[in-house]
Amino acid sequence: MFLSLKRIFKFAWTSFCRNRLSTISAIFVISLTLFIITGFFLFQGLTEFLTSQLKEKVDISVYFKEEVSENEILRIETELFQLAEIKDIKYISKEMALEKFSERHKEDSEFLEVIDELGENPFLAVLNVKVAEHEGYQELLEFLETKENENLIDHHNIFENKFIIEKLYSLSSDTQKFALFVGLIFILITILVVFNTTRLAIYNQKEEISIMQSIGASNFYIQGPFLLQGAFFGFFAFLICFFSWAGFSFLIGEQLQGFLGGFNAFNYFVGNFQTIFLIQIICGVGLGMISSFICTKKHLN
Repeated sequence: MFLSLKRIFKFAWTSFCRNRLSTISAIFVISLTLFIITGFFLFQGLTEFLTSQLKEKVDISVYFKEEVSENEILRIETELFQLAEIKDIKYISKEMALEKFSERHKEDSEFLEVIDELGENPFLAVLNVKVAEHEGYQELLEFLETKENENLIDHHNIFENKFIIEKLYSLSSDTQKFALFVGLIFILITILVVFNTTRLAIYNQKEEISIMQSIGASNFYIQGPFLLQGAFFGFFAFLICFFSWAGFSFLIGEQLQGFLGGFNAFNYFVGNFQTIFLIQIICGVGLGMISSFICTKKHLN
């Protein structure tokens, strides 16, 4: 058994080294496919990061009418906290809103003069509400539109923020579909290239294959070198792609961190090291072996 495996490995390595141009072409195409798959994986991570950041920054501002008492507002705040999708609520009274405005514009005398000329506090009490998931916007809207609460509310910005979040989720979904479509195209191209490379190797060794078949060699013994050759294609493509992405993400990680809203590509790469490693090596070796298997199976039949 060990001797057979040794011969299979030797035949596979000889064939791998013999057809250099075909070998380089197969490795290049698999590397390109893995590079694109990994790129979309990192882009998905970026999309999720930006979505999470936006959800943290975006909140719903619910403004109450002038005559609504603070007890009524606190009652609504308490009831809102009982909703499953509500993550956090911050109450800002009229006085607090005026104080924040004055602090923010303390260097702008014109703004403060306008407030003084009004002779009264122009701000409304507000509840700033954060929802856990984008489905929570509908639940919050239904709560605010009840008869008991609707007459107390002056206005809110649910629809504007809901539109932003839904657009971002839609972008993420569209990106996944596009990545799947492009990935399938390159997988098909990879299978065809490796298929033709294996077929060329079979053609160059057709006499040896005929002799092995005539003396009763098993299909596994005949297919083994070509399957292993396909695995070599995928493994070397994996090495090229993995270290290329590691180096590329390291170079752009800090440089583009500010531009990407705090997302560091290299930190994400390191944090998802095992997942990226498994995706690349399984896809690379798998594509090489599957293509070789299809080709050898067709030839033996």
